[in-house]
Amino acid sequence: MKMKKLVSVVVLLTLLAGLLCACGAGDYNGTPRMAGGHPETGDSGLGLGLIDNSYYARAQEQSVKISEDPFYDGEGDAQETESPDKPRKLVKNAEVNMQAQDVKEAYGNILAFAKEYGGYEFSQNSSTWEDYTTLQAKIKIPAEHLDTLLAFVAKCGEVTNSTVDANDITDQYYDAEIRLKTKKESLENYFKLLETARSIDEILQLQKLIDQQTEEIEALEGRLALWSSQVAESTVQLYIRQKDDPSRIEPNIEWDALTFADTGTLMLNGVVKAFNVLVLVLQYLLIAVAYLLPFLILPAAIVVIVVLRKKRKKSKTQKAPQDPRSPV
Repeated sequence: MKMKKLVSVVVLLTLLAGLLCACGAGDYNGTPRMAGGHPETGDSGLGLGLIDNSYYARAQEQSVKISEDPFYDGEGDAQETESPDKPRKLVKNAEVNMQAQDVKEAYGNILAFAKEYGGYEFSQNSSTWEDYTTLQAKIKIPAEHLDTLLAFVAKCGEVTNSTVDANDITDQYYDAEIRLKTKKESLENYFKLLETARSIDEILQLQKLIDQQTEEIEALEGRLALWSSQVAESTVQLYIRQKDDPSRIEPNIEWDALTFADTGTLMLNGVVKAFNVLVLVLQYLLIAVAYLLPFLILPAAIVVIVVLRKKRKKSKTQKAPQDPRSPV
């Protein structure tokens, strides 16, 4: 009986040991792997169990931090960008308003001077209205010759307004360079991880990260190229107008009195016009009387008859004899 129990215990221990050995068996260069995940690498069954997850996690974390804002202008790498050995990155541009007697001649001289120093015409627009000319233009010139060009512009006409603007992008520039370097290193790491991928899921996930990293690298390279171009070349915006602008000429007040001969002529004309008015008034009065005459004849005849009758009656009264019996 005891012998049977002992045999049963031995068999049970043997089976348990076999089960433990089966669970602990390694696959592919001895790296342990479980169906539900990888206890050492942290693979949760998503297809990256064969990748050294600590390495993969560091690379991915590094990529995420950088990709959050590839053009971040913060102070993350300020200690590196403030090195005195690195030249400053300044974007310098200028704007000039000026007057010239001959606008096109002045601009031609300025452009020819700029070309001698490696400059060129970027854009140009001119207009002429009633012999009055204005011109707008942009000239690109190497930044180190900007001041030289501005000094020459002042000799080609009358400068009414001049502005030079400098934008310091030193920190942003070197920060972007550091980020670009880090991203390229991460991209190399992703390619190394891709070589060890053993499943389609692993390849797809790594390829997605590679595509994202490549896109961000290209964006950073494009931004750095733009900044380098802006730092290397300055833009001069020119506004040239003709000096004798009719709209800006002040009116001149001049003495313009009449001569004595003109004064006498105007006085004579005034007297003649006054007599003309008087004659016209008399003429219109006569015309009015002529119009009213038919209406005045009858009343005038009646008045004449009444007056004549009164005179006759009075005359008869004076000629009649006196009565002798009437008292003297």
